[in-house]
Amino acid sequence: MKRSGYILVSALLSLLLHALLLACVERFLVRAEPILPAMPERPMSLSLVNVDDLVLNKPTLRDKLLQEAQDRLRQAAVSGPRVDAVIEKQDLALANPDVKVRLKGLGDSLLKPNLADPPKAMLPTAPPPKILEIDGDALPPDRLALQRPFQAKIERFDLPQRDLPSLLPPGPLQGGIGDTFDVSMRLGALPGIPGLRGRDVDGLGDDPGDAGRRFGPRGGVPGLDGLADAGKQVRNTLGADLEMLDAFVTVSVVVYPEPRGGGGYFRADIAPNRRSDALPDVAKDILLVIDHSTSISGAKLDQFKAGAQAALQCLNPKDRFDVVAFTDHPTRCFGTLQPVTPATTDAARSFIGRLVRGGMTDVFGSIAPFVEANNPDPGRPLNVFLMSDGNSTVNMRRDDDVVRGIVGMNPGNVSIYSFSAGRKANLFLLQFLGYLNRGFSLHEPELTDFQAGLVRYLSTHSSLIVVDLRYQIPGGLAAEVFPKRLPHLYRGETLSIFGRYPAGAEELTLALLGRDGDGRERELLFHRRFRDCPEAGEELAQHWGAQKIFHLIGQRTLTTDAATREALTGQIGALAKDYSLYVPY
Repeated sequence: MKRSGYILVSALLSLLLHALLLACVERFLVRAEPILPAMPERPMSLSLVNVDDLVLNKPTLRDKLLQEAQDRLRQAAVSGPRVDAVIEKQDLALANPDVKVRLKGLGDSLLKPNLADPPKAMLPTAPPPKILEIDGDALPPDRLALQRPFQAKIERFDLPQRDLPSLLPPGPLQGGIGDTFDVSMRLGALPGIPGLRGRDVDGLGDDPGDAGRRFGPRGGVPGLDGLADAGKQVRNTLGADLEMLDAFVTVSVVVYPEPRGGGGYFRADIAPNRRSDALPDVAKDILLVIDHSTSISGAKLDQFKAGAQAALQCLNPKDRFDVVAFTDHPTRCFGTLQPVTPATTDAARSFIGRLVRGGMTDVFGSIAPFVEANNPDPGRPLNVFLMSDGNSTVNMRRDDDVVRGIVGMNPGNVSIYSFSAGRKANLFLLQFLGYLNRGFSLHEPELTDFQAGLVRYLSTHSSLIVVDLRYQIPGGLAAEVFPKRLPHLYRGETLSIFGRYPAGAEELTLALLGRDGDGRERELLFHRRFRDCPEAGEELAQHWGAQKIFHLIGQRTLTTDAATREALTGQIGALAKDYSLYVPY
């Protein structure tokens, strides 16, 4: 009995002790505190390049100013009268390397290279001159204390413009090797493109036996083709002149081979060379179209007016022009295209100066009549320079509908160049009005830069030398080459096409076709093996991706089929992801 009572008391005491421990357990908990404060989570960042910056290729203002300063310095360094006098008097300049011409073959052999590679063209080189100079910063104090004149150190420039031994590219003393041009006779025309008929040539009859005969170049240029002699006119036995572009236009190609899988990317740059000065200017017509509606701020309208007035001095003497002001309807200064004279430019300047803000905005309704009427003279291209923010406030249409409507009524000889500034601008509309109408779009983020940008662009696009420029690339490469349509070629301008070549492709063959200022068709043929081209960086692949995206956006804009638009949107998204591109549309 006594033992049972002891056990019962022990159990009760144990329960009370456990209850007390549970009640006080919070006071005995040990909390682990971090030694370092908690760091906030870092969001993942992805570097993307705006597709506009790659396709539109807009240099910064600093780049422009630096380039202009360097050009002035180089020009002053090489064209001073004393230097020219010494060069001429002492006969110091080296002769340019001679151009070589070799017979390649006849007919189809033109596109089938079967000759050994000629020696590569090479500039003459000479050892660089030894320039003795003493770095004043490295001299000890006792040497610096001597009374000697000091000359500030200046930056040195390579001056390849002069063929003086001391100014040649560095290397051993040796002469240059000129370009080698292959010469061939080409017969027939491209499928679907008629060549020259016998009755089109003086001296050939028009009998039924001649009706089926076709003579013409592979490029489909109307006219009889003969020997391609590096750009010189050659008169063949039928008395027709062959006009070539080779002597006036330079084509250069860079490539980026893909690290894995073979193939790669290329960029072909097409630029007039110094000999293109011999080509006459193409006569063209200009419309300066200015938006002065209420949606345009007073400061922006001042920039539009100042830019347009300054642009009048950039017109080519061969041009005809008119000024159009619009709100919800267009108003012309002259009513008809006028020649460029002091009287007409003064009248246009006064017309522009009287413009004030007011009224609604109808972008489509204000430029469509001029695109639809185009130019009754097919030999004169019409350039429309549109200054607007692209925002309509009346008769509003979807941007795609506006672009599709303008493209649909453009017969092909109207180019639209859009210019805008500031934050409130419909960039999609303005950019694709230019892209799909053989033009360009320039947007200045800073309003104060508009006048200078407009004048700079018009001044460098005053001398037009080749119109209706187009290219052909055989060998299955054309499907992946962009842009599909080239703008006209201006003197001092470089046009670029971007392409992708598959594994196994060895050569780029490029045919350029266009019309010069005398209305004559001209042609250039270019061959280059990819392995012989200089290599560019991996950014070339990104540029190609941006060009293809712009092309696909243009195709999506021009179609109304929902399934096609959805498929194009998927392709655009996949390309943007693959090439790390940001598409703002």
